[in-house]
Amino acid sequence: MKRLFFLLLFLYTIGSFSQEKIRSLADLKGKKDLKVGLVLSGGGAKGLAHIAAIEAIEKAGVEIDYIGGTSMGAIVGGLYAAGYSAQQLDSIFHATDLEEIIQDNVPRSAQTFYEKENRDRYMVSLALRDGKFALPAGLTQGVNLYNFLSQLTYRVRKIDDFSKLPIPFLCMATDVETGEEVVLEHGDLAQAIMASGSFPTLFAPVDIEGRYLTDGGVMNNYPVDEIRAKGMDVIIGVDVQSPLKKRKDLRSANSVLLQITGYKIANDMKEKREKTDIYIHPDMSGYNVISFQDGQAIIDSGRVATKKVLPHLYWLKRHLKKKDPNIINTKIPDSLRISNITFSGNKHYSDAYLRGKLGFQWNEKISFKDLKDGVQNIMATQNFRGINYHICSTDEGEELRFTLEEAPAQTWVKMSLHYDNLYQTSILLNLSRSSFLQKDDFISFDFIAGDNLRYKFDYYVDKGFYTSYGFQSRYDHFRRDISFNGFSLTTGDTNLALSRLKNQLYLQSIFFRRKFLVGAGVEHELYKAKVQPDNFNEQVNYYSLFSYLRYDSLDNALFPTEGLYFDARGHWYLHSTGYGETINPIILVKADIGGAWRITDRLSGKTMCSAGFHLGLPNAPFLQYVFGGQGDNFFGNILPFYGYDYLSFGNYDFLKGELSFNYRFYKKNYIKAIANIANANDNMFAERSWFAKPKYTGYALGLSSDTILGPIELKATYSPETNKFLWLFNIGFWF
Repeated sequence: MKRLFFLLLFLYTIGSFSQEKIRSLADLKGKKDLKVGLVLSGGGAKGLAHIAAIEAIEKAGVEIDYIGGTSMGAIVGGLYAAGYSAQQLDSIFHATDLEEIIQDNVPRSAQTFYEKENRDRYMVSLALRDGKFALPAGLTQGVNLYNFLSQLTYRVRKIDDFSKLPIPFLCMATDVETGEEVVLEHGDLAQAIMASGSFPTLFAPVDIEGRYLTDGGVMNNYPVDEIRAKGMDVIIGVDVQSPLKKRKDLRSANSVLLQITGYKIANDMKEKREKTDIYIHPDMSGYNVISFQDGQAIIDSGRVATKKVLPHLYWLKRHLKKKDPNIINTKIPDSLRISNITFSGNKHYSDAYLRGKLGFQWNEKISFKDLKDGVQNIMATQNFRGINYHICSTDEGEELRFTLEEAPAQTWVKMSLHYDNLYQTSILLNLSRSSFLQKDDFISFDFIAGDNLRYKFDYYVDKGFYTSYGFQSRYDHFRRDISFNGFSLTTGDTNLALSRLKNQLYLQSIFFRRKFLVGAGVEHELYKAKVQPDNFNEQVNYYSLFSYLRYDSLDNALFPTEGLYFDARGHWYLHSTGYGETINPIILVKADIGGAWRITDRLSGKTMCSAGFHLGLPNAPFLQYVFGGQGDNFFGNILPFYGYDYLSFGNYDFLKGELSFNYRFYKKNYIKAIANIANANDNMFAERSWFAKPKYTGYALGLSSDTILGPIELKATYSPETNKFLWLFNIGFWF
């Protein structure tokens, strides 16, 4: 009876085996050295199920002779061909934030000081080309994805013929200009699988040997014919495409677009499935091309599907000849040494400019994170629509070769909206352009309309590691009811209209891997003050030399969770005209130092210490440090201080400390708690009284939200000295 049962079970297995489409089973029985090809389809996030299929293939002991993949199938298949095991692939994808990888969000720490200062100012940025607004070829250039793939394929960088990889490999792409399918079998592996996976509208096409390539799934999502043509006897295929949707599920423009692009794939698969010997089709219902957050569930679905074919894989193993493994070190490298850096395609930007953006030079040992940050910084300039690089082994060492495509749109129109308690309502319109007069230059003009007219003009020539130079002109103005003893005014309720025109000419340079900025220059400032009812109406011109040293590694300017900040500035005022007659030469020095740290996943802290002091006789009232209110872009020596209203107290010397905590309670919403203390007098440091009990204290508690408009914040502030509560409100980026 047992024998009969096992006989029936065997016959059922063979029957089910043939139903699962082992083609020409009779012919295969006679062969002892079958060649096995693996075909992996595209499907975006659904392609993570390929890992489960490879896992089953390894478990059965089946050795693959050739791999063909498209899109996500090219990424998984290419890495497997490069020598990674199924377990390693699983670990890599679990340890990687794939949603972040597919975006080109540039971390603040990777940007230049100028970009850090101006990044959080604009709500909308539009490129102008030939007098018309231009849209990018894709939402991202795929730089983060390419950096990721470049590091993973670093061990096989010397192999430019994919048939010589540990497992021979090919992948499919589509020529955007001709609509032709393109087989990629040589070149840079990372670039090839990047081109194959450049999903239309999400990633910009990739330029390879003069062909503008996009996702291979457009024309050939399942390269079974190409793998069969390599002499494969058996084809194992994994198809992660979802079936066409019904009318009730077509409720968005995106779903309709994907449905239309899926017609050809669905029709092609009817024929291509018949050409597949072992066909694996995981249930992908409920998932789409960007369902990376469901990565584990997708892999599990792949495991369910591969269980059904395990008997067939074990049968196949018995008909395979044992091969000598092509062993390669697949440990993911963390660093490399660059012997030389070359650039091509940079017509309007010098090599020095680009090296300055990279933050490293040749003959340096760098981490792959350094490389990633540098490439991201080039991307952040928005001056290039194509950034490709190759790590090439030469007799002298590793050479980093960049091929760049400059963006034709070099003029930008930007806009922001803002409201706060001091400047009131503001709308910012910006016009900027790169390569305006010469290589490496940048010109920008901010016009700010609203309750207070303002402007900011910048002209900057960025020479990277060499000396850069620039000119800045800025005009600020506000009107405010205050109670303040300063500017030679009596204490009491007054209305102050204060404006400043500042003109700077400066030189600056970066050093120590682009971490520090040092600069110096000359400056002219014109202050105008009109006070009622005191009938005070004066103006004064100040002429000075200045210098500065800066360091900024904060991950976010508005809601930092890690990083350090340092900014030291000195002004030597040599001459003045107007109010107060000629000043005695006076030196003012101000320094800020602080940092942010992550306490928990939702809670972070930040501390900042600031100090200012003078050398010389203090007879320049407009140069006093003045405190009160909140703001990130005050002019002159006006500084924020919670618990006091704007322009409440000040003097020539001060010492201030601030401690704040941010708690993120829902997505990008925060509860903020802040405490600050300060002392201020006209001779604090000379008298060594900086350790005296703080004269001014204040606290704030509020809600903040990080929105597309910029931060929206409401804070209640209190000071024990005044015993008053003040409300502060702002919306939009500070400018």
